[in-house]
Amino acid sequence: MRQVSQFERATKLGQDGYSDARPALDKRPFVNRRTGQVIRLSDGIDPGRGHNPGLSRAMTVVRRVDKQLATAGEAQAREAIAEIWQTSLPAIVSKLPPTERVQLPVAVSRVI
Repeated sequence: MRQVSQFERATKLGQDGYSDARPALDKRPFVNRRTGQVIRLSDGIDPGRGHNPGLSRAMTVVRRVDKQLATAGEAQAREAIAEIWQTSLPAIVSKLPPTERVQLPVAVSRVI
């Protein structure tokens, strides 16, 4: 399977052996020996490839930043948040599907 242009798709669909029907995806159970978690994977998908690496990275970055902000003073936290918004991270996170978005810090609250 590979990505094709609309022109190539129209050309190929007129030939024998080509179809735009989705293939049947047979799923098999996979048991994580370390955690015991059972997930269902499509045939041909390795267990380590059954997730969104971009989302995993975004979640890791956000967790790390949350820890840093929790221990930082107000001035350092404001500076760190400003730096985050100067990077490409907000644009990347905004392109994730709604079900996979993460929360980015936007402000520092004062504890009185």
